[in-house]
Amino acid sequence: MSSKAPAILIIGGGWHTPQSYSALTKQLELAGYDVHVPNLPSMNGSRPPNADLANDTDHVRSIAEGLVNEGSDLVVFMHSYGGQVGTNALHGASVRCTSCMRNIH
Repeated sequence: MSSKAPAILIIGGGWHTPQSYSALTKQLELAGYDVHVPNLPSMNGSRPPNADLANDTDHVRSIAEGLVNEGSDLVVFMHSYGGQVGTNALHGASVRCTSCMRNIH
């Protein structure tokens, strides 16, 4: 298990931008966490929409994979619509459950 604090990925709800989580992000960063709050492609304000769940899923999976490939342990918080995005993005990912010391697939 790494002695470094895990990276935190916050996946926002519908119509939320990273700014929506700024107070939480600030406090987590002050506590020593590396916090990532991606701007979901579908939350760009375009009318009609020019991005969707699939775009959001691909974007979040890319970020999560990048953090893990850099050697970070990863904690993911998902808010509302972000739960669908995060579940899709992380589906099939193999992780190590540090609290139970077993692999989850």
